[in-house]
Amino acid sequence: MNIRINEKLSIETDIPFQSIQKLAMTWEINDHGRVSFSGIVKREESGSRGLHEDYLQTTVRFILKGNRDNESDETLFCGQIEQIDLKYTHGVLHALVMAGSASMQLDKKKLCCTFQDISQTYAEAAKAVSALEDGRVICSAEDKKLEKPVICYHETAWEFEKRIAGLQNSYIIPDIVTGRPNLWFGMRKGKEMIESSSSAEVNIRKSYVNGEKGRAVISHCLESRDSYLLGDWKILTGRKCVVYKKETILLHGEVRFLYWLANEKDLETEPFYNKRFTGLSLSATVKKTRNETVQVQFDIDGKRGTYFYPWRPESGNALYAMPENGSRVEVYFLNHDERQGIVLRCLHDEKNKDKEVGDKLFETPDAAVGLFDGSIEMVKSKSSLKLRDKSSIGLQGEQLTIEGNGKIKMTARNIRLSASTEIKSVTGM
Repeated sequence: MNIRINEKLSIETDIPFQSIQKLAMTWEINDHGRVSFSGIVKREESGSRGLHEDYLQTTVRFILKGNRDNESDETLFCGQIEQIDLKYTHGVLHALVMAGSASMQLDKKKLCCTFQDISQTYAEAAKAVSALEDGRVICSAEDKKLEKPVICYHETAWEFEKRIAGLQNSYIIPDIVTGRPNLWFGMRKGKEMIESSSSAEVNIRKSYVNGEKGRAVISHCLESRDSYLLGDWKILTGRKCVVYKKETILLHGEVRFLYWLANEKDLETEPFYNKRFTGLSLSATVKKTRNETVQVQFDIDGKRGTYFYPWRPESGNALYAMPENGSRVEVYFLNHDERQGIVLRCLHDEKNKDKEVGDKLFETPDAAVGLFDGSIEMVKSKSSLKLRDKSSIGLQGEQLTIEGNGKIKMTARNIRLSASTEIKSVTGM
């Protein structure tokens, strides 16, 4: 249903509005596009109890009629209805509707996936996550390669994409025109704004990006009757400034646009992180080792990476005890930055599943050294030496030999030697 708001603006929606009285729309970097509008619903629909539920998640589109210079119509906004509030006044049904851009579809389901191939770029990681939610990404930022693996851990695609854009001081922009969950990774490439008046309100704030002491950032607020897009630009105070925020309002029946512009350099964002990573351990399987690094396949997505994580066991690695291929390990994250992950410990296999978490076991196919609570155990084939905490030393095996270049001395209150058949003492050998 197409409803004319004024001579230039119309709305397409399934809600049977009779007229639209108020409209406010916002589109800016790092946020979903949002619109709220209200009006009177047609009288024949006033008694419909299902009005609220029937129209949630349906599509709404605002269309701006083309002018003499550009005869094609322009979609100002296309998204989904998220909330409807109804109010009866003197027998008239008023509806307040709030809608969001289709990018909100990227911000509902929590995901877990890893990106360990450091030949990939940040934008390629964003594209892969968007594809999981049927979205697309247009990269317009500097396409930097991953220095170290990044991980989406219990984050929505939107949260992860915004975060990894921030890791390179950039941002994301939702698409509000196609009605699809698409976005730009970085500032979109726009056209020059043609405005007869260059007067604009000037705001000054301080920026502290990348640990700076603080520098002045100048932004401009410009009002216009013409519609432009984020990324469109204008020369103000001798600098090229791009639109990073747009507001559309219906005032006294007339559509007005407010634009915020700044130099693209001044829009750089401070990196932020997923705090869940601090102290987190993720289980994985060793696929390959190299020197003192380990290549793993994470359990959370089953993807094998090409990156080699540092092997840093809690007990140190003086004996060069590397996990074997197929061993179960834990990748530990030192802080909120998942790029600082290390392989910290080897997990117990089936035969050691009853051991305590604090137990440490260094094992090869025919020997093992175990550090347990109250004892140290050394095993070689079928023989073992057990040093117990302040109580005893145990030797066990079919053939045990004690050798020394000099004297071997045993001192105790009682020394007992026992054998089922024979005890032999030999001297002079």
